[in-house]
Amino acid sequence: MVLRPLNGALSSATISVSPISIDLGQSSTLATTTAFSGGTSPYVCQWLAKAPGAAGYVNLGGSFSCNAGDKPTSLTGGLSTAGSWSFELKVTDNGSPSQIVTSSVVLTVKKASPTVDTTLSSASITVGDSATDSATLTGDYKAGGTVTYEFYSSATCSGTSTFAGSPVVVTNGSVPNSASQKFGTAGAYGWTVSYSGDSNNNPAVGTCQTLTVVAPPTLSLPRPRTVIAGSTIRFFVNATDGSKTVTLTASDLPPGATFSSTQSFAGGTSSIFTWTPSASQVPGDYNVTFTARDPQGFSTVSLVTIRVFAVSKTPSLPLVSYSIFGVVGFLVIIGAALLLRRVQNPGRRIKSWLAQA
Repeated sequence: MVLRPLNGALSSATISVSPISIDLGQSSTLATTTAFSGGTSPYVCQWLAKAPGAAGYVNLGGSFSCNAGDKPTSLTGGLSTAGSWSFELKVTDNGSPSQIVTSSVVLTVKKASPTVDTTLSSASITVGDSATDSATLTGDYKAGGTVTYEFYSSATCSGTSTFAGSPVVVTNGSVPNSASQKFGTAGAYGWTVSYSGDSNNNPAVGTCQTLTVVAPPTLSLPRPRTVIAGSTIRFFVNATDGSKTVTLTASDLPPGATFSSTQSFAGGTSSIFTWTPSASQVPGDYNVTFTARDPQGFSTVSLVTIRVFAVSKTPSLPLVSYSIFGVVGFLVIIGAALLLRRVQNPGRRIKSWLAQA
């Protein structure tokens, strides 16, 4: 029988952690400030860790031999879950029965506080066009959760919002774009984006971005026109753009055609297209393009199709034919006059006949 010296009750050590609050992915240092004592040697020490929400402790590294008076240390390792972590130093002596003592400390792992930035596909579009929004998370920690895109009928993102599609799912910090949104009314629209946050990341809201929807200039043009070579075609072209500056130009003018480019600072201007196709120009369709443009670069382009016909060339009759037609015509006229005279005076002719008898 082996007799073991009894050193009385085993007293626990006092441990600390530094720093006591860290960011996700960082590590902290566990240290013993007051050594354990008593009990029966030899001793076995073990560091333990319990994650936020975990049911119990798990070993932090392997067990190791230790002695009364020792002040063991350990690193927590990079911690990837936000919340309160608990750490223990467990000491087991060699008594019969053995004694076990623990000492604990709490470490806070802070959530990441990301920022979310939004970028519109374009700062300005024309009425009838579409826009999308994109978002970028910065300062996140392997973010999950969702991002919601919204737009307002005001440039300041105030009032009632409209969702640009359903919330998109964030995967490891990557954010999909919003659904495409079509705008049928001119005006300034404010866009914003919000991040839901997750177990490791705080929520975030982006700044208001402005989308300007512009009504482009309008053109007033005639329908397709026709003209015979040698004749003149002329028509007006009008451009309007509210009260803004508008410039009216033409391109693809056929040879000989004229159209003076004009500009108005009061929102409306017009010019005259004039053309006399020559007999030498090839018959067919000629497309003339007209453009109305405002100072912001928005424009409306349309064209007028002009169909040119060649001059009709009917062959003339020979001189002999004209002479024959002239004689025949004269005889027909004389015969008709005599017949008409006879029909108009039947009574007079009868009286003359009776007198002669």
